Order: sequence, then C-alpha cells, then structure tokens
Amino acid sequence: MAAPLSQAELPPSSTASEWYSSDLGTVLSGQGCFGIDPFTSNNAKLQCEAQFTREVPDLQLLLSSAVNGDPEPLQVAVL
Repeated sequence: MAAPLSQAELPPSSTASEWYSSDLGTVLSGQGCFGIDPFTSNNAKLQCEAQFTREVPDLQLLLSSAVNGDPEPLQVAVL
C-alpha cells in the first residue's frame, strides 16, 4: 500500500484549479454561498445553540425517534 501524500507534496488549491483549467479547458466551480445566515451576530448564534442544548440535552434520542418512524420530536426541537 502506498504511503499517503503529505500536504507539502500537494499544490495549493488555486494552483491545482489553474492546472485543471489549462489541461482540460474547463473550470471548476468556485466555492459558493450556501443559504443565508439567519443570525445577526456570532453572539446571537451562541445564545441559540446554548438554548437548544438546554432544551435538547440528548440529540441521540431525537435522531433515534426520527429514524424509527417518529419524526415529530425532532421537528418540534428544530422549530
């Protein structure tokens, strides 16, 4: 089995993308934005996460219910 490559052996992503474009004559899609951040600040996000953790201390139970045919607890927790 071949040894994994180290990061030093690989070109930066921008260089690899340029090589791809020049070799194949096409371009890779750039990293895009996925959705809109609903939080006005990082503090608001942290407060929401803390509240969710207080109200749902064991996410395993929600996920277990959802995959076993009872999605309602997960739906209620997310809303």
